[in-house]
Amino acid sequence: MTKAQQELRRMARARWHYEKPPSVIEWAEKNIYLDGRLTARPGLYATTYTPYVRGVLEALADPGVHTVTLCWGSQTGKTLTLAVWLAYRIANDPAPALLVMPNADLARSYSETRLTPIFEKCKPVRAVFPRDSDDYKNLEMQFLTMTLSLVGSNSPANLSSRPICVAVLDELDSFAPADDKNASAYSLALERTKSFPQRKHVLTSTPTLATGDIWQNYLAGTQELYNVPCHACGHMQPMEFAQMRWDQEARLADGKWDLRRVSESAKYECEKCQASWTESHRRKAIEQGKWVASNPNAETGRRSMRLPSWYSPTVTFADVCKKFLTEKHYLHGLQGWVNGWAAQPWDDQFDDDASVEIPAGAFAKRQEWPVEHLKLAAIDRQIDGYWFAIRAFAKDGTSRLWDEGQARTIEDVAHHLEAQGVRPEHVCMDSGYETQDSYRICARYKWTAIKGEERANYWIETPRGRMKSIHSAPQPTDAGCMLILLSSPGCQDLLAWLRRGQGPLWEIAHDVSPQYREHMNSHKKVHRINRKTGRDLYEWIRIKQRQDHLYDCETYLAGWAVYGKIIAPTGAMEPSSDPASEK
Repeated sequence: MTKAQQELRRMARARWHYEKPPSVIEWAEKNIYLDGRLTARPGLYATTYTPYVRGVLEALADPGVHTVTLCWGSQTGKTLTLAVWLAYRIANDPAPALLVMPNADLARSYSETRLTPIFEKCKPVRAVFPRDSDDYKNLEMQFLTMTLSLVGSNSPANLSSRPICVAVLDELDSFAPADDKNASAYSLALERTKSFPQRKHVLTSTPTLATGDIWQNYLAGTQELYNVPCHACGHMQPMEFAQMRWDQEARLADGKWDLRRVSESAKYECEKCQASWTESHRRKAIEQGKWVASNPNAETGRRSMRLPSWYSPTVTFADVCKKFLTEKHYLHGLQGWVNGWAAQPWDDQFDDDASVEIPAGAFAKRQEWPVEHLKLAAIDRQIDGYWFAIRAFAKDGTSRLWDEGQARTIEDVAHHLEAQGVRPEHVCMDSGYETQDSYRICARYKWTAIKGEERANYWIETPRGRMKSIHSAPQPTDAGCMLILLSSPGCQDLLAWLRRGQGPLWEIAHDVSPQYREHMNSHKKVHRINRKTGRDLYEWIRIKQRQDHLYDCETYLAGWAVYGKIIAPTGAMEPSSDPASEK
């Protein structure tokens, strides 16, 4: 009997003598082998290391569940869980499947480094590999029983070209938006499953805003949290950051947190009996945990699960507390912590019309400040003159407005800055108006030219690799000065955050000019919906007929201070494996 005849007989037996496949956990722990390229714990796959994935795998394999939403933090094992379940589907419940990632490069990398090594070492999956090796490609795996395709969200043609039963959308909130010709990648992928009654949708991502797709899908589902028991009273509870504690006196001489003492004192307190949990208690509690739904009105078959990073076996209470204390002094760092660690959406705090006054201190302009470390100055050039603001900074990032005002000529501004003790390397000037002449002015006085752009961030090289920032790397101009680009919305967010007292103290003198107060109330952040894409937007707009030159100066000073690492602590910028995907 030829191999083809043997295969036909096997398929006929499978059709007429159906055997229920093994449970997904039993099958995975028997057949999935992880090597050193995938994990620090090579060997047979085991859910004992991450017990919370058991409920996820069971939900993925349950034919009565049509949608699974995972709103998870980083380092929680989500990517490996998806790979294990896909292997199970290929071997036991084959159906055409599509895996969508933010872009094709990420999809190709995931295929090469995660999926293929798992598939090759899994005997049941290896048995259905295509006989012709050309049929197995990184972005299209044609097994004998099914086809698994991988595409980027920015390729509408690939998304809409094939019917599928299983749609896996990984990092949903990072998907490319809709354009004038095509619907969003999210809609296109799910549309391809309509012809399959047993279709399965798997949506995963760390959340971004509360209006993002992943959080909206989480709210539409069962809203499950992983509850664990207290070792002292047995009370079942989800582990939330509000219950974490550390020594509030763990401070250095300059007032900054002593992260070593924070690590030593970090713990968790039971929300009912206030018993302290050690790392050993945490591990045992997670082993005994279970998923608990909180939305009784969820659609039948739609499950959603949220999991913060502190459930991960590789993350400790000390890690969580140190990360929070490091990031909370910087707006973008705090947002990254809320999204990536707490697995919660970032609620934009500045989408209201109310103006927030910068705290006025009990001091006057140009009053001596014993803890002053240096002064920074920002200049906004206009057709009829120059506006400027000078801030004095202490070493811990706190600052007070030293002076502000207007001058007719740039010579007057330069003389005033020199008289106030501002060093040339600590001065920046907006070069958006009369750009080339502004460059020449900066070169003459050895200042730095800056220019605001309507973009979220830049990528800069650091000793830690390519990092996301609200400013670009400095670049030379033909006029002989250096130019730094700033994210206008990022700096405005940063200034609003400082004005609310959520970062280092950012004060003004009690005798600032009326123009200063007027200019500082010239912008507001509003919520809009893009009519083309349907996506929610938050953007800063200038209130009509209000001048904003000193507001611009304060915005530049915020970005300038970040560039000088005066108010940006270590870890404020986050590395990314895909800098090319950012515009």
